[in-house]
Amino acid sequence: DAEDSGNMQNAVSIQEALGLGTITAEYGGSSLCATYDQSDSYVVDAEAGKQLLVLKVKLTNETGAAADLDVRQKKPSFDAVVNGEKTVKAQMTILPNDLATYQGSVSPGESVDTVIIFQIPEEIQSVSDLELGITIDGSRYTAIL
Repeated sequence: DAEDSGNMQNAVSIQEALGLGTITAEYGGSSLCATYDQSDSYVVDAEAGKQLLVLKVKLTNETGAAADLDVRQKKPSFDAVVNGEKTVKAQMTILPNDLATYQGSVSPGESVDTVIIFQIPEEIQSVSDLELGITIDGSRYTAIL
């Protein structure tokens, strides 16, 4: 692979990569599961032989005014390098809290919990090393987690 993943020259915060302005984006860890259910009507199941890697990202409005956020219009794509070897693309979901398609207003001082969901082989028992890639308009950034 010509891209050296140890090359952190495009390392930026999630907030910078997505151009969120006054909204801060804080990585809140990851979890592995077979099914992610945000509510009864929004459920994502892993395919056979796979499991879900769910990254949590908290968006916070630290200003005194409501902020409208439309991540979907930026058309970001996410990829993850898991344990330094397996690169996977984020799964498109219809979850209202999917970071890639999040649209909404965030009140002053309020936070919204969003997720990025990947399918990874179920043989991966734990995630010890994770690199999140964010591509917008053809430029790929490595998010500082």
